[in-house]
Amino acid sequence: MLGRVLSDTAAVRAPEYGHANRWRVREISDWRAFLGQRRAWLALEGADRDGALLGHDWMAQCWKCCGELRRGERPLVLAMGEQAFVALRHNLKTRRICFLEERRSQRLDLLGDQRGWEALGEYFRRRRDWDRLDLHFLRMASVEYILTTWRKLGLHAFLRGRIAQRRIRLDRSWEDVEAEFSPYLKANFRRRWKRLRARGEVRLTVHNQVEELAPVLSECFRLERSGWKAGTAIADDRELHRFYRQLAYRMAARGRLRLFCLRVAERIVAFEYCIASGRKLYALKIGYDEQLRTASPGAVLRWMLLQAAQPEYDWYEFLGDDAPWKAEWTPATEALRHVRIYNRTLRGQFWRARDQVPPLVNGILSAWGSKRRF
Repeated sequence: MLGRVLSDTAAVRAPEYGHANRWRVREISDWRAFLGQRRAWLALEGADRDGALLGHDWMAQCWKCCGELRRGERPLVLAMGEQAFVALRHNLKTRRICFLEERRSQRLDLLGDQRGWEALGEYFRRRRDWDRLDLHFLRMASVEYILTTWRKLGLHAFLRGRIAQRRIRLDRSWEDVEAEFSPYLKANFRRRWKRLRARGEVRLTVHNQVEELAPVLSECFRLERSGWKAGTAIADDRELHRFYRQLAYRMAARGRLRLFCLRVAERIVAFEYCIASGRKLYALKIGYDEQLRTASPGAVLRWMLLQAAQPEYDWYEFLGDDAPWKAEWTPATEALRHVRIYNRTLRGQFWRARDQVPPLVNGILSAWGSKRRF
């Protein structure tokens, strides 16, 4: 399957753009050329606060499991020397460019020196084969850089949405961590714990070795599929299953996988599929036994893993959209933004006008309505 993807997306060598050699932008659309950047990529991801989610292993798995690439879109990995990388894909029909993986990724950004955004702005200003560039889940520093520098280049950049992802600060005493849990969460933990203990020994296990993953992953994915996620679980989607299973092996080989399992009488009743990056722990997937929902095994698991993770990590990141149940654990959030950039092409200006008309019309109608009332 990968061979067919590669044959449809042969490398295209575009002109290099940039004012200095270190900031020249090179296009990488060939799998082998992408693999050749691994060493430089790894050096940069180690210094990034979200390095695991922007790293070479993550992007390689996104490339291999991206359905849009198989349907004809072109991978567009851009390298600014060895100073910065960004992984995108280009739809040649709709002339839209976006991040390589928008559905499974939770933090998306430039990896490396922030000055790479200026080189990318110049690069996109010169290209005429695109109309819209959508950058989702950007960190605020990058948003500010794009809005200030790209607009000066004549590219129209606008904020298109926002998201807040919950996070728990762990680099403090457990009493301070626990103090931010909701009263409901704290009041019910002891009761939930007793209900689980009544069924057998309760213990937390952590799996991160390649040789032990196969049976544990299978059991965790079956558990998720048996509950409320039936129909949307990892095991229900072949590509999703392939993505998370292979990613687990990649991350385990790098020492980054943390598969936390809550066991009652040696049976897994809840799990969290986490990735470690520096002093941060990211929760990608969770699942629990629906038959034990009155004992909230998922909540008990998280309580136990936070205590176990506290000596090693400064932050626990929920990822994904915010939800009321996440607010039970922490008031702290990470602000992310969605930015859309319109090219100066005729179609780019059409999309810009079309996207701006609704709020303009709504504003006019609201003003007209206010005058009518008075």
